Amino acid sequence: MVVIKDPIHGNIDLSEMELRLIDTPHMQRLRRIKQLAMAYLVYPGANHTRFEHSMGTMALTGQMCTHFGFDKEKREKLRAAALLHDVGHLAFSHESESVTAGIFGDHEKLGRQLMLRSEIADILNEKYSGKEVADMLHNRELGQLIVSDVGSDRMDYLIRDSRYTGVAYGIIDVERIIQTLGMNRGRVVIQENGLESAESLLVARF
Repeated sequence: MVVIKDPIHGNIDLSEMELRLIDTPHMQRLRRIKQLAMAYLVYPGANHTRFEHSMGTMALTGQMCTHFGFDKEKREKLRAAALLHDVGHLAFSHESESVTAGIFGDHEKLGRQLMLRSEIADILNEKYSGKEVADMLHNRELGQLIVSDVGSDRMDYLIRDSRYTGVAYGIIDVERIIQTLGMNRGRVVIQENGLESAESLLVARF
């Protein structure tokens, strides 16, 4: 077991498979892609990267899996999907997609291709399948834990962007939101006692 220290979430435990995924050139490339593209020209501290964000998204997804009591296999697939959810990003993050999407496809399409046919796919296929993990991000039930309004992707980038830009609006009660998550008819929902925390998340995003 390898442990990485993250300034936002503290210690993040990595399985052997996760460590191998992180060590691929496709994931290491994210160390050179700023999360907020050119925003560092206005906010000098905004030098955090898609790599850090991917690690944080995986960590929060793991906490959600613990909250819901998911088994080991489901947890590993969801954490892998969270780790890889931004692996298709090109230089300047979203800022360049209006130019590059017509040629290469958006970052979601590129990321899926890497999970299906690349060194990443080879690693995933040893235990599960790249398609299974890629499909997690588009699963209307489990995928919401990563990509919905209260998903791990959104929560991590809000608190991470807040930390590195110094903008206080991104400070949200992540632990409270996770503890008040529920499932209803295949949809991720917030229980009544978590509505204030969820509202603060929506205000922070706005």
